[in-house]
Amino acid sequence: MDLCKVTLLGVVGADPRTSEGDGGPTAVLRLAINRAERDRKTGALLKTTDWHAVVTVGKLAEVVGKYVRKGARLYVEGTLRATKEKGVDVLAHNLIMLGSARKAK
Repeated sequence: MDLCKVTLLGVVGADPRTSEGDGGPTAVLRLAINRAERDRKTGALLKTTDWHAVVTVGKLAEVVGKYVRKGARLYVEGTLRATKEKGVDVLAHNLIMLGSARKAK
């Protein structure tokens, strides 16, 4: 048996795109994962952001469409899903809303 599990914690980059199809409701969002690492040579702090497409379906999509907005912090559990049209995205199975993003001071 194989396993493909993804866990993400990040900030929503834009309001989710929702749609209704034959398979029921779908909501897609972009999740920013911010990282900071030290450069080995200079010691400078390097900040990077990775973007992930997160897809939700069914009841979870309804919740995302109703409550999740740009700037929200989310914890997402799901699996990787590869498609010819869109590349690789994350199909969410569980999602926890953690509040809004912290503002930098």
